[in-house]
Amino acid sequence: MIVMPFFMDQKFNTEILVAKGVGIYLDIKILSTQSILHAVEEILYNESYTKNMKQLSTEFRDRPIPPLDLAVWGIEYTVRHPNLTLATPLKFQSWVERNQIDVYAFLLLIFFAILLNIFFVIKLSINFFYNHIYTKLRKSKQA
Repeated sequence: MIVMPFFMDQKFNTEILVAKGVGIYLDIKILSTQSILHAVEEILYNESYTKNMKQLSTEFRDRPIPPLDLAVWGIEYTVRHPNLTLATPLKFQSWVERNQIDVYAFLLLIFFAILLNIFFVIKLSINFFYNHIYTKLRKSKQA
């Protein structure tokens, strides 16, 4: 796909297509016949674009509900419930809840608690064996 964004979200969509390996970006400000020819040849002769687009198509078509059925359901839902919205619950969550920062912080706390316990067990073991060996050496020197 050869993409020439003009305004609004087209630039963002172009970046997504280029990142997924299914498109080539042509800047409208520096457009030339040479750049168009190069882009067309790249799309036609480089098999990676075809392979990536087929993969993207497979991912897009693998849906539990076809897009048209989902759109019809959304329209019927809003007709049945005119005072409700189709807004996602994420809209009402804070940034911390949305990104599960609290969960990650809790897991990090548990991880550090386990590390601290391991450290103390190792320290106690070293002290125990050091004291045990030290007392044996003192007894052998006294004898």
